[in-house]
Amino acid sequence: RCFNTISGDIIPSYSLLYTDVSTASQNAAELCVAMRDGIARGYDDGSFKPNRAVNFDEASKILSRAYALVSDKDTMLQDPWFKPYVQAMAKHNAIPTSVTSFSHRMKRTESLDMIVRISEGITWKPSLSYAELQKLSTKSIRMSVAPRMSVQPANGAASSSSSSKSPWYKFF
Repeated sequence: RCFNTISGDIIPSYSLLYTDVSTASQNAAELCVAMRDGIARGYDDGSFKPNRAVNFDEASKILSRAYALVSDKDTMLQDPWFKPYVQAMAKHNAIPTSVTSFSHRMKRTESLDMIVRISEGITWKPSLSYAELQKLSTKSIRMSVAPRMSVQPANGAASSSSSSKSPWYKFF
């Protein structure tokens, strides 16, 4: 019933949630709830990019909003935009030590780990702080500026993991 809630009509008269997501798509109902409840807003251009892998900063925002770890007041005029969400994750010891930067591409196991830590109140696992992640991100930026050597995978070896290419909403 989310479509009726956001449209105000008895029968919704629109066909797109975002410029790139149809109301008839497989995950339309879940995305509608995420949009309606302020968990995910999409990008400035009106798109959602449902097939793009989620980064750590985006996952922090989604989880912080889903679990009500931050208020709208806490997030107003923050620079960078993700700082209050990452700080909320750090406060709840929910940043896996495998995360290497704010723009780290999340794996399913990392996303699940964050969800379990928050929902079960697990605080004994090692977690990164905002400052530690900021240092890692700075180091990562410096390393990405250096010229990369091209390494070809061995015969028959996979060049990348399929789990890192899943859309963000399939992590939850």
